[in-house]
Amino acid sequence: MGDYGPGIISGVIRFLCHVPLGYYCVEAMGDWKLVKNHAGILLGPPLSHKIQIGELFAGPLGVFAFAWNFVMWLPTALSPGPLLLYIGIVDAFIVAALIVATSIETSYIGKTTHQCAQVPPNGTADQKLIFFERARVINMTNPNYGEHLCHEFMTKFYIGIAMIIMYGISAFSNIAIGAFSWLDEPLDYYGRRTTSDRSSLKTMFTFPITWLWTILAGIFLFLFSCLPKWMQRPILFSGRYSGKWGHHKKSSAEVKLRQIPSHLPRGLFNKKGTDRALANALLYEVVLLIAPKVHYVDLVNLSMVSRRVRATMFPPVEENGQDRPLRLYSCYGDKKSKCWTCGIQICSECSATRRCRTTAVPFHMQLCQAQCSKCFYSAIHTSYRSCHCHDGRLPRFRGDHSLYSDRSLCRDCNKLSDADLLALKEKHDRQTYTNLTRQPLACAECTEALPRTGPLWWVCSKCLVECRSHHHPGWGRKLEV
Repeated sequence: MGDYGPGIISGVIRFLCHVPLGYYCVEAMGDWKLVKNHAGILLGPPLSHKIQIGELFAGPLGVFAFAWNFVMWLPTALSPGPLLLYIGIVDAFIVAALIVATSIETSYIGKTTHQCAQVPPNGTADQKLIFFERARVINMTNPNYGEHLCHEFMTKFYIGIAMIIMYGISAFSNIAIGAFSWLDEPLDYYGRRTTSDRSSLKTMFTFPITWLWTILAGIFLFLFSCLPKWMQRPILFSGRYSGKWGHHKKSSAEVKLRQIPSHLPRGLFNKKGTDRALANALLYEVVLLIAPKVHYVDLVNLSMVSRRVRATMFPPVEENGQDRPLRLYSCYGDKKSKCWTCGIQICSECSATRRCRTTAVPFHMQLCQAQCSKCFYSAIHTSYRSCHCHDGRLPRFRGDHSLYSDRSLCRDCNKLSDADLLALKEKHDRQTYTNLTRQPLACAECTEALPRTGPLWWVCSKCLVECRSHHHPGWGRKLEV
Protein backbone atom coordinates (compact mmCIF):
# COMPACT_ATOMS: atom_id res chain seq x y z
CA MET A 1 0.00 0.00 0.00
CA GLY A 2 2.94 2.30 -0.37
CA ASP A 3 3.21 4.82 2.43
CA TYR A 4 -0.36 4.18 3.61
CA GLY A 5 -0.99 2.52 6.94
CA PRO A 6 -3.47 -0.08 8.11
CA GLY A 7 -6.22 2.57 8.12
CA ILE A 8 -6.45 2.66 4.32
CA ILE A 9 -9.81 0.82 4.44
CA SER A 10 -11.33 3.47 6.68
CA GLY A 11 -9.70 6.20 4.60
CA VAL A 12 -11.39 4.98 1.42
CA ILE A 13 -14.76 4.74 3.20
CA ARG A 14 -14.40 8.28 4.52
CA PHE A 15 -13.60 9.56 1.05
CA LEU A 16 -16.76 7.95 -0.33
CA CYS A 17 -18.83 9.47 2.50
CA HIS A 18 -17.89 13.10 1.81
CA VAL A 19 -20.80 14.00 -0.50
CA PRO A 20 -23.62 11.94 1.10
CA LEU A 21 -22.61 12.92 4.62
CA GLY A 22 -22.42 16.57 3.59
CA TYR A 23 -25.94 16.38 2.14
CA TYR A 24 -27.14 14.60 5.27
CA CYS A 25 -25.79 17.21 7.69
CA VAL A 26 -27.23 20.12 5.65
CA GLU A 27 -30.70 18.56 5.48
CA ALA A 28 -30.56 17.42 9.11
CA MET A 29 -29.64 20.90 10.35
CA GLY A 30 -32.53 22.39 8.40
CA ASP A 31 -34.97 19.82 9.80
CA TRP A 32 -33.66 20.31 13.34
CA LYS A 33 -34.19 24.08 13.12
CA LEU A 34 -37.68 23.52 11.69
CA VAL A 35 -38.70 21.22 14.55
CA LYS A 36 -37.10 23.42 17.20
CA ASN A 37 -38.72 26.65 15.96
CA HIS A 38 -42.19 25.13 15.42
CA ALA A 39 -42.34 22.51 18.14
CA GLY A 40 -45.70 23.80 19.36
CA ILE A 41 -47.30 23.11 15.98
CA LEU A 42 -45.50 19.94 14.91
CA LEU A 43 -45.11 17.99 18.17
CA GLY A 44 -48.58 18.06 19.62
CA PRO A 45 -50.34 14.80 20.64
CA PRO A 46 -50.15 12.05 19.53
CA LEU A 47 -46.56 13.02 18.64
CA SER A 48 -43.97 13.77 21.32
CA HIS A 49 -40.78 15.73 21.81
CA LYS A 50 -38.82 12.57 21.14
CA ILE A 51 -38.86 13.73 17.52
CA GLN A 52 -36.92 16.84 18.50
CA ILE A 53 -34.35 14.67 20.29
CA GLY A 54 -33.96 12.56 17.16
CA GLU A 55 -33.40 15.63 15.00
CA LEU A 56 -30.87 16.87 17.57
CA PHE A 57 -28.85 13.70 17.05
CA ALA A 58 -29.21 14.02 13.28
CA GLY A 59 -28.53 17.78 13.01
CA PRO A 60 -25.70 19.07 15.24
CA LEU A 61 -24.13 15.64 15.61
CA GLY A 62 -24.43 15.20 11.85
CA VAL A 63 -22.40 18.37 11.38
CA PHE A 64 -19.79 16.98 13.76
CA ALA A 65 -19.76 13.73 11.80
CA PHE A 66 -19.19 15.58 8.52
CA ALA A 67 -16.41 17.72 10.01
CA TRP A 68 -14.77 14.67 11.59
CA ASN A 69 -15.01 12.75 8.33
CA PHE A 70 -13.56 15.61 6.27
CA VAL A 71 -10.66 16.31 8.63
CA MET A 72 -9.73 12.72 9.43
CA TRP A 73 -10.05 10.88 6.12
CA LEU A 74 -6.41 11.36 5.06
CA PRO A 75 -4.87 11.13 8.58
CA THR A 76 -6.78 7.88 9.09
CA ALA A 77 -5.21 6.36 5.99
CA LEU A 78 -1.75 7.35 7.23
CA SER A 79 -2.24 6.58 10.92
CA PRO A 80 -0.34 3.74 12.64
CA GLY A 81 -2.23 0.77 14.04
CA PRO A 82 -2.56 1.74 17.73
CA LEU A 83 -3.98 5.16 16.90
CA LEU A 84 -6.80 3.59 14.87
CA LEU A 85 -8.33 2.24 18.08
CA TYR A 86 -9.17 5.75 19.28
CA ILE A 87 -10.31 6.88 15.84
CA GLY A 88 -12.60 3.84 15.71
CA ILE A 89 -14.12 4.76 19.08
CA VAL A 90 -15.12 8.17 17.70
CA ASP A 91 -16.50 6.48 14.58
CA ALA A 92 -18.56 4.17 16.78
CA PHE A 93 -19.94 7.19 18.64
CA ILE A 94 -21.04 8.70 15.32
CA VAL A 95 -22.69 5.43 14.31
CA ALA A 96 -24.56 5.31 17.62
CA ALA A 97 -25.84 8.87 17.12
CA LEU A 98 -27.03 8.05 13.59
CA ILE A 99 -28.77 4.90 14.85
CA VAL A 100 -30.66 6.88 17.48
CA ALA A 101 -31.74 9.51 14.96
CA THR A 102 -32.78 6.96 12.33
CA SER A 103 -34.69 4.76 14.77
CA ILE A 104 -36.76 7.73 15.97
CA GLU A 105 -37.47 8.81 12.41
CA THR A 106 -39.00 5.43 11.59
CA SER A 107 -42.00 6.27 13.79
CA TYR A 108 -43.30 9.29 11.85
CA ILE A 109 -41.86 9.54 8.33
CA GLY A 110 -42.87 7.93 5.06
CA LYS A 111 -40.70 5.08 3.82
CA THR A 112 -41.77 5.19 0.17
CA THR A 113 -42.78 7.74 -2.42
CA HIS A 114 -46.30 6.30 -2.38
CA GLN A 115 -46.64 6.99 1.35
CA CYS A 116 -45.43 10.57 0.93
CA ALA A 117 -47.97 11.08 -1.84
CA GLN A 118 -50.67 10.47 0.78
CA VAL A 119 -50.04 13.93 2.24
CA PRO A 120 -52.43 15.88 -0.04
CA PRO A 121 -53.32 19.54 0.34
CA ASN A 122 -56.82 18.68 1.64
CA GLY A 123 -55.38 17.19 4.85
CA THR A 124 -56.52 13.55 4.53
CA ALA A 125 -53.12 12.05 5.29
CA ASP A 126 -52.53 8.81 7.15
CA GLN A 127 -52.38 9.13 10.93
CA LYS A 128 -48.72 8.08 10.82
CA LEU A 129 -47.89 11.05 8.58
CA ILE A 130 -49.64 13.64 10.75
CA PHE A 131 -46.28 15.37 11.26
CA PHE A 132 -46.17 16.45 7.61
CA GLU A 133 -49.88 17.35 7.58
CA ARG A 134 -49.19 19.82 10.40
CA ALA A 135 -46.19 21.15 8.49
CA ARG A 136 -48.57 22.59 5.86
CA VAL A 137 -49.59 25.22 8.40
CA ILE A 138 -46.03 26.57 8.52
CA ASN A 139 -45.94 27.31 4.79
CA MET A 140 -49.49 28.05 3.63
CA THR A 141 -48.29 29.51 0.33
CA ASN A 142 -47.13 26.09 -0.86
CA PRO A 143 -49.96 23.53 -0.76
CA ASN A 144 -47.54 20.66 -1.49
CA TYR A 145 -45.09 21.64 1.26
CA GLY A 146 -46.00 18.63 3.43
CA GLU A 147 -45.37 16.15 0.61
CA HIS A 148 -42.06 17.78 -0.32
CA LEU A 149 -40.98 17.76 3.33
CA CYS A 150 -41.87 14.07 3.54
CA HIS A 151 -39.65 13.34 0.52
CA GLU A 152 -36.75 15.24 2.14
CA PHE A 153 -37.09 13.29 5.38
CA MET A 154 -37.31 10.03 3.42
CA THR A 155 -34.12 10.80 1.46
CA LYS A 156 -32.29 11.76 4.63
CA PHE A 157 -33.54 8.57 6.29
CA TYR A 158 -32.05 6.26 3.65
CA ILE A 159 -28.81 8.23 3.48
CA GLY A 160 -28.61 7.83 7.25
CA ILE A 161 -28.97 4.06 6.90
CA ALA A 162 -26.21 4.03 4.28
CA MET A 163 -23.96 6.08 6.56
CA ILE A 164 -24.65 3.71 9.45
CA ILE A 165 -23.54 0.75 7.35
CA MET A 166 -20.44 2.40 5.90
CA TYR A 167 -19.34 4.09 9.12
CA GLY A 168 -20.08 0.88 11.00
CA ILE A 169 -17.60 -0.93 8.76
CA SER A 170 -15.10 1.87 9.31
CA ALA A 171 -15.54 1.80 13.08
CA PHE A 172 -15.29 -2.00 13.25
CA SER A 173 -12.15 -2.13 11.11
CA ASN A 174 -10.44 0.67 13.04
CA ILE A 175 -11.26 -0.79 16.45
CA ALA A 176 -10.23 -4.30 15.40
CA ILE A 177 -6.97 -3.21 13.78
CA GLY A 178 -6.18 -0.82 16.62
CA ALA A 179 -6.89 -3.35 19.35
CA PHE A 180 -4.74 -6.04 17.76
CA SER A 181 -1.99 -3.48 17.12
CA TRP A 182 -1.92 -2.53 20.80
CA LEU A 183 -1.60 -6.21 21.73
CA ASP A 184 0.87 -7.32 19.07
CA GLU A 185 3.02 -4.25 18.44
CA PRO A 186 6.45 -4.59 20.08
CA LEU A 187 7.72 -1.56 21.94
CA ASP A 188 11.37 -0.61 22.07
CA TYR A 189 13.27 -0.07 25.29
CA TYR A 190 12.40 3.59 25.54
CA GLY A 191 8.80 3.22 24.34
CA ARG A 192 9.29 5.75 21.57
CA ARG A 193 6.53 4.42 19.34
CA THR A 194 3.94 4.50 22.12
CA THR A 195 4.95 8.04 23.03
CA SER A 196 4.66 9.14 19.43
CA ASP A 197 1.19 7.59 19.04
CA ARG A 198 -0.06 9.12 22.26
CA SER A 199 1.36 12.50 21.29
CA SER A 200 -0.48 12.33 17.96
CA LEU A 201 -3.65 11.28 19.76
CA LYS A 202 -3.31 14.13 22.23
CA THR A 203 -2.77 16.63 19.41
CA MET A 204 -5.80 15.34 17.49
CA PHE A 205 -8.29 15.37 20.36
CA THR A 206 -7.12 18.58 22.00
CA PHE A 207 -7.25 20.64 18.81
CA PRO A 208 -10.71 22.17 19.54
CA ILE A 209 -9.64 22.96 23.11
CA THR A 210 -6.39 24.48 21.87
CA TRP A 211 -8.27 26.56 19.32
CA LEU A 212 -10.68 27.85 21.97
CA TRP A 213 -7.82 28.54 24.36
CA THR A 214 -6.02 30.53 21.63
CA ILE A 215 -9.07 32.74 21.16
CA LEU A 216 -9.44 33.35 24.90
CA ALA A 217 -5.72 34.03 25.24
CA GLY A 218 -5.88 36.53 22.38
CA ILE A 219 -8.76 38.36 24.08
CA PHE A 220 -6.86 38.39 27.38
CA LEU A 221 -3.66 39.71 25.77
CA PHE A 222 -5.62 42.45 24.02
CA LEU A 223 -7.18 43.57 27.29
CA PHE A 224 -3.81 43.24 29.03
CA SER A 225 -2.11 45.47 26.44
CA CYS A 226 -4.58 48.24 27.29
CA LEU A 227 -3.23 48.47 30.84
CA PRO A 228 -0.51 51.00 31.71
CA LYS A 229 3.04 49.69 31.45
CA TRP A 230 3.66 50.24 35.16
CA MET A 231 0.88 47.73 35.80
CA GLN A 232 1.93 45.26 33.11
CA ARG A 233 5.51 44.83 34.38
CA PRO A 234 4.72 43.46 37.88
CA ILE A 235 2.01 41.18 36.48
CA LEU A 236 4.40 39.67 33.94
CA PHE A 237 7.22 39.34 36.44
CA SER A 238 5.06 37.69 39.08
CA GLY A 239 3.63 35.29 36.51
CA ARG A 240 7.07 34.24 35.30
CA TYR A 241 8.33 33.95 38.88
CA SER A 242 5.39 31.76 39.87
CA GLY A 243 5.92 29.55 36.83
CA LYS A 244 9.60 29.03 37.62
CA TRP A 245 8.87 28.33 41.28
CA GLY A 246 6.13 25.83 40.45
CA HIS A 247 8.32 24.00 37.95
CA HIS A 248 11.14 23.91 40.50
CA LYS A 249 8.90 22.40 43.18
CA LYS A 250 7.51 19.84 40.77
CA SER A 251 10.93 18.73 39.57
CA SER A 252 12.25 18.58 43.13
CA ALA A 253 9.42 16.27 44.17
CA GLU A 254 10.06 13.78 41.37
CA VAL A 255 11.65 10.50 42.29
CA LYS A 256 15.31 10.47 41.26
CA LEU A 257 16.54 7.29 39.66
CA ARG A 258 19.66 5.78 41.14
CA GLN A 259 22.59 6.06 38.77
CA ILE A 260 24.99 3.20 38.28
CA PRO A 261 28.29 4.21 39.91
CA SER A 262 31.21 4.57 37.56
CA HIS A 263 33.45 2.77 40.07
CA LEU A 264 32.76 0.06 42.57
CA PRO A 265 33.45 0.71 46.26
CA ARG A 266 37.03 0.60 47.39
CA GLY A 267 36.19 -2.26 49.70
CA LEU A 268 36.71 -4.69 46.84
CA PHE A 269 40.35 -3.65 46.62
CA ASN A 270 41.10 -3.50 50.34
CA LYS A 271 40.76 -7.24 50.77
CA LYS A 272 43.92 -9.09 51.78
CA GLY A 273 45.22 -12.38 50.49
CA THR A 274 44.40 -14.29 47.35
CA ASP A 275 41.72 -11.94 45.96
CA ARG A 276 44.07 -8.97 46.08
CA ALA A 277 46.92 -10.84 44.43
CA LEU A 278 44.60 -12.22 41.77
CA ALA A 279 43.25 -8.76 41.01
CA ASN A 280 46.75 -7.33 40.63
CA ALA A 281 47.82 -10.21 38.41
CA LEU A 282 44.77 -9.89 36.18
CA LEU A 283 45.22 -6.14 35.93
CA TYR A 284 48.85 -6.60 34.92
CA GLU A 285 47.95 -9.19 32.29
CA VAL A 286 45.13 -7.07 30.86
CA VAL A 287 47.29 -3.97 30.61
CA LEU A 288 50.35 -5.65 29.09
CA LEU A 289 48.81 -8.32 26.87
CA ILE A 290 45.24 -7.42 25.96
CA ALA A 291 45.03 -3.63 26.01
CA PRO A 292 47.61 -2.87 23.27
CA LYS A 293 45.76 -5.18 20.87
CA VAL A 294 42.18 -3.96 21.35
CA HIS A 295 40.29 -0.71 21.48
CA TYR A 296 39.06 1.06 24.57
CA VAL A 297 35.41 0.57 23.61
CA ASP A 298 36.02 -3.21 23.48
CA LEU A 299 37.44 -3.15 26.99
CA VAL A 300 34.42 -1.23 28.24
CA ASN A 301 32.10 -3.83 26.72
CA LEU A 302 34.23 -6.60 28.25
CA SER A 303 33.96 -5.01 31.69
CA MET A 304 30.19 -5.53 31.62
CA VAL A 305 30.58 -9.30 31.95
CA SER A 306 30.63 -9.26 35.75
CA ARG A 307 31.32 -7.03 38.72
CA ARG A 308 34.65 -8.71 39.38
CA VAL A 309 35.87 -8.15 35.83
CA ARG A 310 34.82 -4.51 35.98
CA ALA A 311 36.47 -4.01 39.36
CA THR A 312 39.68 -5.52 38.01
CA MET A 313 39.81 -3.59 34.75
CA PHE A 314 38.64 -0.25 36.13
CA PRO A 315 39.91 0.22 39.69
CA PRO A 316 39.11 3.42 41.58
CA VAL A 317 41.22 6.42 40.66
CA GLU A 318 44.04 7.03 43.09
CA GLU A 319 44.22 10.15 45.22
CA ASN A 320 47.04 11.64 43.13
CA GLY A 321 44.79 11.92 40.09
CA GLN A 322 46.44 9.12 38.11
CA ASP A 323 44.48 8.28 34.98
CA ARG A 324 43.19 4.83 34.19
CA PRO A 325 45.95 2.65 32.77
CA LEU A 326 43.73 1.17 30.08
CA ARG A 327 43.26 4.55 28.45
CA LEU A 328 47.01 4.77 27.91
CA TYR A 329 47.62 1.28 26.54
CA SER A 330 44.43 0.65 24.51
CA CYS A 331 43.54 1.97 21.03
CA TYR A 332 46.47 1.29 18.71
CA GLY A 333 45.49 3.98 16.20
CA ASP A 334 47.70 6.91 15.31
CA LYS A 335 45.59 9.56 17.04
CA LYS A 336 43.38 9.29 20.10
CA SER A 337 40.33 11.46 20.72
CA LYS A 338 36.87 11.10 22.19
CA CYS A 339 33.46 10.34 20.72
CA TRP A 340 31.47 13.46 19.94
CA THR A 341 28.30 11.94 21.39
CA CYS A 342 29.16 9.83 24.45
CA GLY A 343 32.73 11.02 25.12
CA ILE A 344 34.36 7.58 25.14
CA GLN A 345 37.98 7.28 23.99
CA ILE A 346 38.41 6.49 20.28
CA CYS A 347 41.26 6.36 17.80
CA SER A 348 41.62 6.53 14.04
CA GLU A 349 41.04 2.77 13.75
CA CYS A 350 37.87 2.41 15.86
CA SER A 351 36.11 5.67 14.95
CA ALA A 352 33.86 6.71 12.10
CA THR A 353 33.24 10.13 10.62
CA ARG A 354 29.60 11.07 10.19
CA ARG A 355 27.71 14.22 9.35
CA CYS A 356 25.72 15.07 12.47
CA ARG A 357 23.31 17.80 13.38
CA THR A 358 24.44 20.22 16.06
CA THR A 359 22.27 20.51 19.14
CA ALA A 360 20.83 23.80 20.35
CA VAL A 361 22.71 23.71 23.66
CA PRO A 362 25.97 25.27 22.34
CA PHE A 363 23.87 28.00 20.78
CA HIS A 364 22.41 28.88 24.18
CA MET A 365 25.81 28.72 25.85
CA GLN A 366 27.11 31.32 23.39
CA LEU A 367 24.21 33.76 23.15
CA CYS A 368 22.13 33.56 26.33
CA GLN A 369 23.18 35.58 29.36
CA ALA A 370 22.10 35.31 32.97
CA GLN A 371 20.58 38.33 34.73
CA CYS A 372 19.58 39.04 38.29
CA SER A 373 15.93 39.60 39.19
CA LYS A 374 16.43 43.36 39.58
CA CYS A 375 17.92 43.88 36.12
CA PHE A 376 15.45 41.54 34.50
CA TYR A 377 12.50 43.32 36.11
CA SER A 378 13.67 46.74 34.95
CA ALA A 379 14.11 45.57 31.35
CA ILE A 380 11.20 43.16 31.07
CA HIS A 381 9.28 43.41 27.80
CA THR A 382 5.62 44.23 28.32
CA SER A 383 4.73 42.76 24.92
CA TYR A 384 4.88 39.32 26.55
CA ARG A 385 6.95 37.83 23.75
CA SER A 386 9.76 35.34 24.13
CA CYS A 387 12.95 34.66 22.22
CA HIS A 388 12.78 32.29 19.27
CA CYS A 389 16.43 32.55 18.28
CA HIS A 390 17.21 29.25 19.98
CA ASP A 391 15.60 27.38 17.10
CA GLY A 392 18.93 27.48 15.27
CA ARG A 393 17.34 27.17 11.83
CA LEU A 394 17.64 30.88 11.07
CA PRO A 395 21.09 31.61 9.56
CA ARG A 396 21.33 35.12 11.01
CA PHE A 397 21.02 33.76 14.55
CA ARG A 398 23.27 30.74 14.20
CA GLY A 399 26.52 32.56 14.78
CA ASP A 400 29.53 30.25 14.72
CA HIS A 401 27.42 27.10 15.00
CA SER A 402 26.68 25.25 11.78
CA LEU A 403 23.56 23.17 11.56
CA TYR A 404 25.47 20.11 10.30
CA SER A 405 29.15 19.20 10.63
CA ASP A 406 31.39 16.13 10.40
CA ARG A 407 31.96 14.42 13.76
CA SER A 408 34.02 11.46 14.97
CA LEU A 409 31.90 8.76 16.58
CA CYS A 410 32.58 5.48 18.29
CA ARG A 411 31.29 2.26 16.78
CA ASP A 412 28.34 2.01 19.16
CA CYS A 413 27.11 5.56 18.56
CA ASN A 414 27.58 5.21 14.82
CA LYS A 415 24.95 2.45 14.84
CA LEU A 416 22.27 4.82 16.13
CA SER A 417 19.82 6.62 13.89
CA ASP A 418 20.10 10.36 13.37
CA ALA A 419 17.23 11.08 15.76
CA ASP A 420 18.61 8.83 18.52
CA LEU A 421 22.10 10.22 18.04
CA LEU A 422 20.84 13.79 18.34
CA ALA A 423 18.81 12.93 21.44
CA LEU A 424 21.81 11.28 23.13
CA LYS A 425 24.09 14.21 22.32
CA GLU A 426 21.52 16.69 23.56
CA LYS A 427 21.20 14.75 26.81
CA HIS A 428 24.96 14.90 27.39
CA ASP A 429 25.13 18.59 26.40
CA ARG A 430 22.27 19.49 28.72
CA GLN A 431 23.93 17.71 31.61
CA THR A 432 27.20 19.53 30.91
CA TYR A 433 25.39 22.86 30.63
CA THR A 434 23.48 22.22 33.86
CA ASN A 435 26.72 21.51 35.71
CA LEU A 436 28.24 24.71 34.36
CA THR A 437 25.27 26.84 35.39
CA ARG A 438 25.54 25.49 38.94
CA GLN A 439 28.87 27.24 39.25
CA PRO A 440 28.91 30.80 40.66
CA LEU A 441 27.34 33.14 38.09
CA ALA A 442 27.34 36.92 37.71
CA CYS A 443 24.68 39.17 36.24
CA ALA A 444 25.47 40.23 32.68
CA GLU A 445 24.17 43.76 33.36
CA CYS A 446 25.26 44.81 36.86
CA THR A 447 28.03 42.15 37.21
CA GLU A 448 26.84 41.31 40.72
CA ALA A 449 27.02 37.71 41.87
CA LEU A 450 23.77 35.84 41.41
CA PRO A 451 22.29 34.03 44.43
CA ARG A 452 23.04 30.32 44.60
CA THR A 453 19.34 29.52 44.92
CA GLY A 454 16.36 31.26 43.38
CA PRO A 455 15.03 32.05 39.90
CA LEU A 456 17.44 32.26 36.98
CA TRP A 457 16.61 34.69 34.18
CA TRP A 458 18.14 34.10 30.76
CA VAL A 459 18.16 36.86 28.12
CA CYS A 460 19.23 36.40 24.51
CA SER A 461 22.03 38.76 23.52
CA LYS A 462 20.69 38.98 19.95
CA CYS A 463 17.08 40.07 20.46
CA LEU A 464 17.38 41.14 24.15
CA VAL A 465 14.28 39.13 25.01
CA GLU A 466 13.92 36.40 27.63
CA CYS A 467 14.81 32.94 26.35
CA ARG A 468 12.40 30.35 27.71
CA SER A 469 14.05 27.28 26.26
CA HIS A 470 13.92 24.13 28.37
CA HIS A 471 17.71 23.89 28.07
CA HIS A 472 18.11 26.66 30.63
CA PRO A 473 17.69 25.78 34.30
CA GLY A 474 14.89 27.94 35.69
CA TRP A 475 15.90 27.73 39.34
CA GLY A 476 19.34 27.80 40.92
CA ARG A 477 20.46 24.89 43.06
CA LYS A 478 23.50 24.52 45.26
CA LEU A 479 26.23 22.19 44.14
CA GLU A 480 26.03 18.83 45.86
CA VAL A 481 29.32 18.04 47.52
